Amino acid sequence: MRQRVDGYKNVTKGLHLDFGDKKMGFMVEHLLIKKYGAMKAEHFSNDPVRSSPGKKHFANASKEIQEQAKNYAEYIKFKFDTMSHGDGIKKMSVRGCP
Repeated sequence: MRQRVDGYKNVTKGLHLDFGDKKMGFMVEHLLIKKYGAMKAEHFSNDPVRSSPGKKHFANASKEIQEQAKNYAEYIKFKFDTMSHGDGIKKMSVRGCP
């Protein structure tokens, strides 16, 4: 986390979702980075080395897998946006995802 948010290691709110597949996790990360414009944010560590490898995985995935990644990203965004600061990190299950 420290590498992603420019040295801030104490997260006030966040979500953790284990997809059981690193590629899916990276694809969802890529979509969320893109949605939030995180690579352009001053407080985000936008070093290209730390950029998500999910962009390449997403481009090479089938339409079905891309749609699944988009659904996961939307679900995570919804859950995150409805959390309060200070909630810490919540673990979620993929069973609850659309």
